[in-house]
Amino acid sequence: MIRVEHLFDSLLLIHKSASAVEPSRRAVRYHLDSKSASNRIEVLFYRAFSRLSLLSYGAAWEHTISNSNEVPSPSRDDTVNFYFHDFNALKEGGAITKNGDFSSWLSGQILRDFSEYFAFHLLEVYEVCVLLKQHNTELSEDDVSLAKEEVLSFERASIKDRLKRLHKEFQISIPFKKEILSLYEARNILAHANGLVEKKHYNNVKNLQIQWPVNKYYLVRRDTGKKIPYNRVSKPFLSEKYGKVEINWLSKFRKVTYSAGEKISLENRDFQDLVFFYLHVVEKMQLQIVELFLQHGIFVSPVETYTGTISGQFIGEDIPDEHSDSD
Repeated sequence: MIRVEHLFDSLLLIHKSASAVEPSRRAVRYHLDSKSASNRIEVLFYRAFSRLSLLSYGAAWEHTISNSNEVPSPSRDDTVNFYFHDFNALKEGGAITKNGDFSSWLSGQILRDFSEYFAFHLLEVYEVCVLLKQHNTELSEDDVSLAKEEVLSFERASIKDRLKRLHKEFQISIPFKKEILSLYEARNILAHANGLVEKKHYNNVKNLQIQWPVNKYYLVRRDTGKKIPYNRVSKPFLSEKYGKVEINWLSKFRKVTYSAGEKISLENRDFQDLVFFYLHVVEKMQLQIVELFLQHGIFVSPVETYTGTISGQFIGEDIPDEHSDSD
C-alpha cells in the first residue's frame, strides 16, 4: 500500500512541473474510484489480521518452549558461528533454564509488538482518511504541503494523541482507549527499561496496573441450567452433563499489577485474549472507515465480506468423569 505522503510528493512534483501556469492558479485533483478505494481499506484489515495471526503463532511457540528440553539446531552452512553455548551439552542439562529465559524474552517482544503494530495501524488508518478528505477537491501547492504535514505530524504523535485526532478529525471512535493506553505503558517499560518496573512507572497509588477486556466462557449444565466457568470444568467434559456453551464477549477485565523490581510478563492465555481484543478493535475501526467512505459517496465492500465470522469448538467426551467440578 503506497504511503499517502508519497502521493502528496507526486502531487507537489506535478505542481512544480506546471511552470506555464501562474502559481496562484495551479491546482491538482485526484479521484478515488470505488474499486481502488475498496482494495485500499481491505488491505488495512488484512495487514492487521496477518500480524495478529503471526503473534498468535509466536505466543504458541513461547508457551511450547517455556519448559522444553529442546535445543536449537546448529547452522550447517560454511559460516563461522558464535553461539556461546555447546548445544550438545545443554541437552544433558541446562536447556530448560535457557529456554525459560528465552521464553520470557519472547513474551516481552510479543507484548511490545501488539502495541507497536497497533500504533502503526492507526497511522495507516489516518492516511486513508486524509486521502479521502482530499478526494475530488482542487488542491493548491499549499494544500498539498499541508496535507502531507498532517500525515507527518500524526506519525510523530503519541499513541494517546493519535486516538484523539482520529476521533476529532474523522469521528472514528476507538473502543477501550484506556486499556489500549494501559498496554502501551507496558510497551514503553519493555522498550526503555527492559521490562523492569520502577516506582516512576506507577499509574496507581501503590503499583503499575495494566488491563484489557477478556471473554468469559461458560458451560451450562443440562440438569440444573447452572452456568459453570469453562476453566473450572474438568477436562474432558461429558456432553451428557453439559448441553450448551455461553460466551460473554469482552465482558470482564483482566488486571495485572506490578511493583517496583518486578518484570513485566504475561501468561499464554493472556496473549490469546489480546489477539481477540485487538482483532475486535481493528474490526470496529474498519466498520467506521467503511461508513466514512460511504458517506462520501464512494461504494466499498462491506466489512463482513472479508472479515469472516468467529467460530470455536468445545469438545466433550462420553467417558467416565473421574473428577468433580468446582461449582
